[in-house]
Amino acid sequence: IKNNKIVGVISLEGVTASIPYKSAIEKQVSLEGIDLINTNISEIMSKLKEKI
Repeated sequence: IKNNKIVGVISLEGVTASIPYKSAIEKQVSLEGIDLINTNISEIMSKLKEKI
């Protein structure tokens, strides 16, 4: 994460699961407004999917 955006991901979930990460990176979706300290990665990705 850099400047409130995802810039890279190491996914252990497989190719299909990594598609939302790829889209978020390409579209430079902002993580602004998401409490990264108190939110797990599943919740973060759910919120990102809403923004994509």
